Amino acid sequence: MEAKSDRGVSGQKEMYTSALHADVYIADLTGANPNVYLELGVRWALRDRVTIIVCQSITEDLRFNVQTAKAIRYGKEPGVLKTARQRVVDKIIQTQRDDEIDSLIRVLIPDLYTTSRADVDRLRSRIRELEEERGEELVEAALAPDTPQDQGRRFLEEAITKSPRNFRAHLALGDLHRREGRFGLAIERLDQATRLQPGSAEAWRLLGVALTKAERLDEARTAFERSLDLDPHHSETWSNLGGRRRRAAMRPDGSIDRAMLREARDAYLRASRIDRADSYPLGNAALISLMLSTTDPALAEAANTEFTRLFHVATAEVVDPERTDEWKLLDLATALAYRGRLAEGEQRLAEAAALVPRPELPDRFGAFVRTLSDVIAVLPDDHPHRDAFVRLAGAGRAAMGA
Repeated sequence: MEAKSDRGVSGQKEMYTSALHADVYIADLTGANPNVYLELGVRWALRDRVTIIVCQSITEDLRFNVQTAKAIRYGKEPGVLKTARQRVVDKIIQTQRDDEIDSLIRVLIPDLYTTSRADVDRLRSRIRELEEERGEELVEAALAPDTPQDQGRRFLEEAITKSPRNFRAHLALGDLHRREGRFGLAIERLDQATRLQPGSAEAWRLLGVALTKAERLDEARTAFERSLDLDPHHSETWSNLGGRRRRAAMRPDGSIDRAMLREARDAYLRASRIDRADSYPLGNAALISLMLSTTDPALAEAANTEFTRLFHVATAEVVDPERTDEWKLLDLATALAYRGRLAEGEQRLAEAAALVPRPELPDRFGAFVRTLSDVIAVLPDDHPHRDAFVRLAGAGRAAMGA
């Protein structure tokens, strides 16, 4: 059938809709109208019952193989119409009572099942809800304090399999991969987390950390900047950004991008203002001020002030068991070396090394030694603090090889 107008399309839609939804469907094939045959085909394909065929002539009206459908003949002869009516009623009652399938197509192809698009959409929506609920349960189990790391990883992988758009699963698995040193996998998962929730500052920050570990520094800096656009009050992210800017400032040819180095100092100072009790950003800002003071003497006093403050903040941190870790001890070691108390600084460095598992020493102490090496490379040979930092960096290398 070829639709000639919108009205024709509307009529066909009504015809097929009726064929689908009618509880009782009676097709009069008298005259063998092809439109009625088409509608009957739709009915047979979509509904199990009740479909009744009537006609005035079994021999002339029934075409193709519909003769097997047991059509009911009606006509004007005495008693024929009355009998036909009764047979129609009986057929309706019997089919309903016996739950009989009277569609030729669906009898021959019993696997067919008809449901509406709305029902399918509801089912799919409910399945997604259940998968998301199961995914959340798996994430909660993975993040439980008493869950072993390997089992937690399996839980997170299963959560992503069941609920591929589960943001928390991608975020947690990416962070786990990062902590395990599997940076490629970490970046893949964390990148997906940022796609699922572009407004998550945490996802962008963790992606930046993973990119840094993979030496993709330009991308890392972009990720940290995106995170800070979303949450400008996160001190750790400012510290992360400062680190990336500092490394970018140290060019491969040995020259220094001092403008970028100033931006790194600004980022560290911003972090220090947000969390005044954290020695890490303050220590890095002090070292950069010392580097910049070689061409900007005005920053020498700023460096001295920052190192003095670093000494007091780090001292307070290492006596507090809740805040002490290897980084705080290294910050205190740096402050002591600057103040000329190198032996005490080396002792604090040894204490820091004792807190780090041996396999992790090259990674953690490597970052500390690289930072000191950058400072040493800038300070002139006769600088009053250069020798102390050279010796402290040497102690760090020795600890890494221990």
